[in-house]
This record gives sequence, structure tokens and C-alpha cells, in this order.
Amino acid sequence: MKRETLFQTFNHAFRRALDKLNDPDSSAVVDLFLFPNPESGDFTIYDDEDRILVKVQVPLWEEQFETMDSELALSESENILREIVNTSKEEGLFDNLNILKPFSILMVDDEMETLAELL
Repeated sequence: MKRETLFQTFNHAFRRALDKLNDPDSSAVVDLFLFPNPESGDFTIYDDEDRILVKVQVPLWEEQFETMDSELALSESENILREIVNTSKEEGLFDNLNILKPFSILMVDDEMETLAELL
């Protein structure tokens, strides 16, 4: 149940971010930065100019704040986000985006340091 809830929250936010990049008036991007923050209870997606594309609250993290292990939550987040990115790629969701190659999707921390390369 917990994993499914996180998956749904992250997947919805990720697809909303891709929708914004699908806008022909948006500037081309080279990187997307995914920032899961269990401590603040939110998940943010930035473009390569540090503009927020999507920011959502993660109710599960808010509910479990006092008992949650942040490192474990980040590890779970990485696995879920990797699955979402790979599934999105297989579905062709990146094919028509306004992106420049090489395009990458990175999971980052609050200092924008890379925690994992997802694509």
C-alpha cells in the first residue's frame, strides 16, 4: 500500500511535469531534477534553469513524519522514480518533448547534488 501510494503521487507529478515540457512555447531543457524531500513532505521537479515545474505534497510522508527513516524513504523514492522514468521512456513520453540531447533525469538533494541518475 505504501509503495503504491508513493508511486501514484510521484507518477502523477512526473507526468504533469512532462505535460509542461510538451508545450511548444516552453524553452528546451537538457536535464530534469527530481527532488523527493521526506523531511518536508514534498516532491519537486525542476528544469535545468532551477524553475519549479511541479511541486506536490506527499501525504504519506506527512503522516509518518515522526517515525520515518529519511534515508530509507529516499532509497524507496529512487527505486520508484527509476521505474516511473523507465516506464515513461518505454511509453514514448519523451519522444515529443522540447528537450536537447543528451537529456538526463537526476534525483537530487536539497543542494541540487545528484543522488542518482535515473536516465
